[in-house]
Amino acid sequence: MKHILILILLVGCKSYQGEMNVTDHLIYKNTKGKTQVLVIGDYTTKVKVNKKKSITIKAKNIFEDVKIKLNLPKSINNFLSSDDSTSTTRIDLPKNITGQPFSVQGELKIETTAGEPITETQSCSNSPRWDIDCGWQYEDVIPGRPGYGPNTWCNSIPLGTRDVTYRLDQITSTVRLELSNDETPNAFINASSVKEEKVLLTVSKCEY
Repeated sequence: MKHILILILLVGCKSYQGEMNVTDHLIYKNTKGKTQVLVIGDYTTKVKVNKKKSITIKAKNIFEDVKIKLNLPKSINNFLSSDDSTSTTRIDLPKNITGQPFSVQGELKIETTAGEPITETQSCSNSPRWDIDCGWQYEDVIPGRPGYGPNTWCNSIPLGTRDVTYRLDQITSTVRLELSNDETPNAFINASSVKEEKVLLTVSKCEY
């Protein structure tokens, strides 16, 4: 389970939408490396994980619109721990490796809500396309007119029906982070990502 959670967190590009609450002015470096201060307040936020390389935090309200980038170490597994019983991965990134004047602590939790079974009747065939019965023939030559030459004819693919039962599960990934310049957290992030996953349950035989 630990490796599955780490993969969900870090492989590819994944985005989480939510809120950021700054309770004490947060010192950070912008994308140009300039030190700035994010003032106390509530922000909408987007957290984006970029292929094991970085985490980008966007924070926005009517006064501010900032982008904060955190580096991820190649030894990222050393800063993650897993609780299989709750499908939770703990994150603990000290500020000396984030490229920012703050540390990051928090967790990623994944919850799956199973959908109701859905059954559909689908068309099907047990005959591969290359097994279609095809043949060649010459059309009759009309007196005084050239023959039309060879052409091909094929029988149609035999079609049947089958019942397919599946469900649409909802997978919610929630990220909660604390950003701290010193020992006390300066900001809190709560963001999530929701997607649907199709789970195949049963497929009946193709009946003609």
